[in-house]
Amino acid sequence: MSAGHSNTLEVFTTSLLPPGGVSQLFYSMIYSVVLFFGTTLSVTSLAEETREPEKSVTRALITTTVIAGFTLVLVSYAFTVGWGPRDMSSFATSPDPGLILFREHGVLLYALLIAVTVNSFMGYNIAVSNSNSRVYYTFARDGILFLPPRSLARVHSRYGSPPHVSATFVLVASLVVALAFGLAFGPAEGGLLMLYANGYCAYLEHIVAPSASQSWPGSAGSSVWCSTYCSRR
Repeated sequence: MSAGHSNTLEVFTTSLLPPGGVSQLFYSMIYSVVLFFGTTLSVTSLAEETREPEKSVTRALITTTVIAGFTLVLVSYAFTVGWGPRDMSSFATSPDPGLILFREHGVLLYALLIAVTVNSFMGYNIAVSNSNSRVYYTFARDGILFLPPRSLARVHSRYGSPPHVSATFVLVASLVVALAFGLAFGPAEGGLLMLYANGYCAYLEHIVAPSASQSWPGSAGSSVWCSTYCSRR
């Protein structure tokens, strides 16, 4: 990190936290874990379409967690030492600290940040659409929820992936929810509210799903279908 004398390991300790900051740190961890939920879901939702899923999914989960964790720590460290470890209170209230920091270091970095941000949003949307379409396909196939129609429980004859109707359903549902929250609470507050709701729902999912999957009558269907399909590939 090219920060000269500003580089310090003190940012990895609690010495710079204000009074009561340790509890706030743990509160922030509740929502930061949501970042990893998206990473793991994008991998596990494609297990049924993967050759040797036991090995491939395990390897992918470990690799993505290590890469994502390293990237998040590196970027967070760069922002902290670049802004100033003792001035992070203004970092939190700044409208867009990332753009401010990069703009101060040159037009090239500023343009690069915008390009990477746009690419990240596009990649994120593609990954979420892929994973959500598989989730809704599974709901329809196993009859878990009343919402998805049975027509979603189809796979492509050649690729074994859910057809376009699943992706269309996810797109329409996401658009309706986003517009509803945006119109009701405003773009910023609506987005934050959906993020918080996503975090709590994700925790609830990880608490309920393991126990529910053991007692659900059709829970074995996924494993059987996966074994049949993967062996065929």
